[in-house]
Amino acid sequence: MNFQIKKSSANKTELALVPWFFFAVVLLVGLGITTILWCHAQQQQVNQLHSEFEVAADQAAQSIRSRLKFYEIVMRGVKGFFESSEHPSPDEFRVYVQNLKLQENKFGLQGVGLVRLIPHADKKNYVAEIRKQGLPNYQITPAGVRDRYAPIIRIEPLTGSNLIALGYDILVVPSALAALEQSRDTGDTTITSSLTLVQDANKADKDACVMYLPIYQKGKKIDTLADRRAAIVEWVDLPFRIGDLIAGLSGEFDKDINIEIYDSVSQSEQVRIYPSKDKPTSGCCL
Repeated sequence: MNFQIKKSSANKTELALVPWFFFAVVLLVGLGITTILWCHAQQQQVNQLHSEFEVAADQAAQSIRSRLKFYEIVMRGVKGFFESSEHPSPDEFRVYVQNLKLQENKFGLQGVGLVRLIPHADKKNYVAEIRKQGLPNYQITPAGVRDRYAPIIRIEPLTGSNLIALGYDILVVPSALAALEQSRDTGDTTITSSLTLVQDANKADKDACVMYLPIYQKGKKIDTLADRRAAIVEWVDLPFRIGDLIAGLSGEFDKDINIEIYDSVSQSEQVRIYPSKDKPTSGCCL
């Protein structure tokens, strides 16, 4: 009799535990589903942030490309000005550049210039000619005898540090020489690798580039490479600092995007030119 009572008590205990077992199973399943849904939601959020970042990065890159394209348009306008005028004076060039309002609109340009190719035999007469145009102290720098020169004969605005650049021989700068020759040979705009402008000599963190566009002698054929090399007389010169370029685009892309610009020295080597190579950064790379 006692045995039957104990058996009945055990059955009652087992029956009482069944609901708790099912509750525990349901709870574990619920927690598992919740965890899966949470992870899924987190992944969706990460994907959304990644997509937004890609859009913002593309927008930043496109803004920079558009600004460089605008620089090219400015250069072609300057080229047209010189090709359509017979020996325009420095004052006429000054008025033309002033009407572009480049400084007022903060496009990031250091100035707009003109470079002329001068054989050594013509150097003395050339300097005398420029001095007669209201620049009595004009000279080609750096000093020295070279087979040819490509000095800056015009630059606007002709104020501040740009005064230092007037007369500077571009051919003494290897990256500028390479860009000049490429522009001459192709007939199109080219841009130098990273360099320091003569205006910024002895200044730190002033990485810059210069764009060039060739101007050929009127009436000369430029159909072949040999033709273009024989007909080259001048280049439009457009210098700009990388930092000024980016600053001029403020407001055109997400401020949370950190821009990095690299100069491809070779296929296997890249040098960061913006921000400074000594400053840590993260974000979008261009």
